[in-house]
Amino acid sequence: MLGTAHPKLLAAASCTRSLSALIGITWRKKWEFGAALTGLDPGCRLLEVGAGSGHFLRAAAARGVRASGLEFNPAAAARLHSEGFEVLEADLAALSRRIDPPFDAVCAFQVLEHVPDPRRLLEEMIGALRPGGRLVLSVPNAAVMRVVDPGRDDLLDQPPHHMSHWDEGVFRALEGLLPVRVRQVCREPLAPYHIGWFLSAYSRVLRDRLGRTISRVVLNRVTRPFAAWLLAQGLRQLVPGHTLLVMLDYRP
Repeated sequence: MLGTAHPKLLAAASCTRSLSALIGITWRKKWEFGAALTGLDPGCRLLEVGAGSGHFLRAAAARGVRASGLEFNPAAAARLHSEGFEVLEADLAALSRRIDPPFDAVCAFQVLEHVPDPRRLLEEMIGALRPGGRLVLSVPNAAVMRVVDPGRDDLLDQPPHHMSHWDEGVFRALEGLLPVRVRQVCREPLAPYHIGWFLSAYSRVLRDRLGRTISRVVLNRVTRPFAAWLLAQGLRQLVPGHTLLVMLDYRP
C-alpha cells in the first residue's frame, strides 16, 4: 500500500504519457534486442508481450524466428497485422489456457517494472511456455540505479512509473518462488546516448559524498567534456549501463 502519494509523484504521473514523445527514444537498435536473439534458435516459436511498434518482432523474424506479439494498442496491432505478424489482443491469462502448442520462448522488454503485480505477470508468461521453454526479460538494472541515484531522486524510477526494482539477485530469488532457473544474465554496457545521464548522475553522487567544492574539481566544465569523450571512444564498454537482460528456463 503506497498511502498518500507525494506531490512530486503525482506530477510524474500526470506527465509520464507525454515523456516518450518529448524524449523521442527509438527502439530500433536497443541493446537488449541483440542480446535476446543470442538465446533464440531459428524456427522457434516466440511471443513478445508488449510488441509495440514491432521492432523486436522484425529483428527476430529476420533471424528465422516465428515471432508473434501480444499488443493491446489497436493501432500498433493493426500495423503489425498488416506486416503479416500474428498479433494476439487477448488477456495473457486467458490466452495461456488455450494456446496449443505453447510457445518456445516468451519475452518482455522494459515491461516487468511497470506492472503492479509482477509475479502474476510472470506466472501468466510461464503459462504460455512449453516445458523447457525460455523467458527473456529486460529491466532497468537496479544495481546500477542504486549507485547513480542513491537518494532515489529520479521520479521515473519510482511509482507510478516504476512499480518494482530488479537486479540479478532478485531474478535468482525467483527460483525459489516459480518453476524457473536462471540460464544467463547479460548487462548492458553504458550506451552512447546515456553518457550525459551517467555523468550528471555521478556529479550528484560526488557532490553528496565529497561536497560541492571537491566534486567540482573532479567533474567541471573542463573535465566533464574530456570524460564524455573518453567514454564515447570506448571506455563506456567497461561501465555498467541502464539495462539488465535475464534468460530463465521453465522447469515444471
